[in-house]
Amino acid sequence: MNIRDLFFIPKDQMKPGRLYFLDGLRGVALLMMVFTHGVKNWIDPAFQTNTTLLIRDLVTKLPGPLFLFLVGAAYILSRDARVRKGLPRQVILMRYLRRSLVLLGFAYLYKIIDMAFGVPWHYIRWWTIDILNAIAFCLGGLAVFDHIFRNKEWVATGYLVCAIVIVLMSPLVAAINFPAWLPEHLRNYINGVPPNSFFPFFKAAHYVFFGAYITHCLTTAPAEKPFTNVLPAAWALGGISAVSLIADLVGRGYGFSVVGLVFFYSRLFLIVLLFVWLSYQFQKRVGFGPILLIGSHTMIAYWIHAKIIFIYYRQYLGHTTWAMSFWLLIKVYIMTFVLTFAYINIKKWLLEKRAKGDYLIKGAVLD
Repeated sequence: MNIRDLFFIPKDQMKPGRLYFLDGLRGVALLMMVFTHGVKNWIDPAFQTNTTLLIRDLVTKLPGPLFLFLVGAAYILSRDARVRKGLPRQVILMRYLRRSLVLLGFAYLYKIIDMAFGVPWHYIRWWTIDILNAIAFCLGGLAVFDHIFRNKEWVATGYLVCAIVIVLMSPLVAAINFPAWLPEHLRNYINGVPPNSFFPFFKAAHYVFFGAYITHCLTTAPAEKPFTNVLPAAWALGGISAVSLIADLVGRGYGFSVVGLVFFYSRLFLIVLLFVWLSYQFQKRVGFGPILLIGSHTMIAYWIHAKIIFIYYRQYLGHTTWAMSFWLLIKVYIMTFVLTFAYINIKKWLLEKRAKGDYLIKGAVLD
């Protein structure tokens, strides 16, 4: 095996038509997530200033939306691949519902594994609704919506409409006081707040549906100009952001909360879309290199970095300087990359070995 193949996707294995820049963007989102988890949890509040807090917030608010956007993107791409293979839509739906349940199981399994690292029972946040919990439910919701309306001409536009409706409904859902008989854990999935719920459904699903819409636009445009069908959405988001910003500034204090909400999310959607376009340009002109492999295995990389930051380096949480935090970040990046690439190549080796074994068995039977 060529040493290059350990860290790069071999050219002969590059699939034509695949939007590799989305894998690169997923890898970048992971790098930002590592930074987010490290800086937000290691730095002693005494070393924070207004400037550092502003920079921290600008960086740390992006990974979640990017990951959720890419869930919708991955669904469209993988669903289309299965449709091209001729799989029945009912089979495709069940595949994604099972996938959602598996992801939900992993969300809790990751917490259970903390005990193997010596984390005391009472320190494990068993019922926290984190991003993996949100991904599981949002993926299932998108798959169900797509299956129900699959024969409608407007189904692709429906992804965007769902994203907008969820945005507009989010403050209403947040204000709901559910009856006491409804389990708190279930309420946290719907409209929970930190520290019990960081990604309730109505703070996460709109990014997933938006990702599905934009990816549909990318895949239905000419291959050499994939953003052709995205331009109307980009101009619309820019216009809405500008108009709602002006309205919010003029009407501040006069109850224009919906306008402020529209400005906030249209701006976030526009920023996410900008990152998608920049990742396309970067992949086209430079290339993400090893980040493509990391981006296609973000679940294992996410798990590795979280265990390093919150368990291996837990003694540093909440009382380090900026210099120490950046040194810790460098070590976390190195360990995450080394362990993730080791996992990727061991998995590849096992799959190749199994495929070779299957070939030998079939050959023996035929002989």
